Amino acid sequence: MRVRMMLAFVLVASATLVAQTFRGTILGTVTDASGAVISGAKVVAKNTATGLERTTQTSADGSYTIPSFLLAPTPLLSPRPTSAPP
Repeated sequence: MRVRMMLAFVLVASATLVAQTFRGTILGTVTDASGAVISGAKVVAKNTATGLERTTQTSADGSYTIPSFLLAPTPLLSPRPTSAPP
C-alpha cells in the first residue's frame, strides 16, 4: 500500500515537471511622471542572453502585453516619446 502511494506521488510530481516552461508573459502599464497613462507608447523587451527583441505598443489604457517571451535576464527599455523634444 505504501509503495503504491509513493509510486502515485512520483508519477504526479513528474507530470508537473514536464509542464514547466522557459517562456513567460510580460504585462505592464506605461505612465508619465504625473501618473497619466500613455497610449501608443513603444515598449521593447530584450533577452540579453540571446539578443532577441520583442516590440509592442501600449493600448488606449496604457497597458501592454508581450506573450511567450523566452525567460532570461530581460530589462524593459523605457518607452521614448514619438515626438521630437523641444
